[in-house]
Amino acid sequence: MGGFDHLKWLIKTKLSDCNIIQVGDFGMSNNIVLMTKTLIELNELLKKHNVILYVIRGNHDNPAFWNGTHLYSNIELVPDYETRVIEDKTVLFVGGAISIDRVERIKEGYPYWVDENFVLNEAKLKLYRGIDVVVTHSAPRFAYPQTIGGVVNGYTANDPTLIQELGLERFEHTVMYDILKENNNITDWYYGHFHTNKLTFHEGVQFRVVGVKDTHHLRTEAEYGN
Repeated sequence: MGGFDHLKWLIKTKLSDCNIIQVGDFGMSNNIVLMTKTLIELNELLKKHNVILYVIRGNHDNPAFWNGTHLYSNIELVPDYETRVIEDKTVLFVGGAISIDRVERIKEGYPYWVDENFVLNEAKLKLYRGIDVVVTHSAPRFAYPQTIGGVVNGYTANDPTLIQELGLERFEHTVMYDILKENNNITDWYYGHFHTNKLTFHEGVQFRVVGVKDTHHLRTEAEYGN
């Protein structure tokens, strides 16, 4: 789900007394003053409707907002490799990804951050126990989409290492999964980045890519009835 306006509409018309997890590309730009004003306004709306919003960084988000200094009562810009217990589930958050149009962004002066990437931290991953849900911006290579191509091919002429780096990024997410599965019973893995909505399964884990303006429940209907 993305876009401040859509999120505000959801809260005003559809959602209250709940938790929302946003899977990156929240829209946090270099304009710190404007973004801070927007977050304050959004926080007041969330507070009014008793909603807590958890946000990871996407490749189109200014990482500076995830340095632990932007604090709000109802918005958590969750730093990489932190966990939260949400509705009785322990959720691990890790953001970041590569922008396929990074060369054009730099050339045209559009927002781009050299530290946008996902960073694999194997040492931290080996310490986790009891993780139920993982939220990332990109995903392991066995999750949808399993191939790199299509729209990416249009950017490779000016960015010759792009395909290799994207492949490494998906491989490192796979390493993350392999480490976590050793000591955790993960049931769900949510991610964004690929501008679509698709559900796949791997070794009994549900992998769901969430597109723009998509929403999905963290718990099943049966669990809500308990």
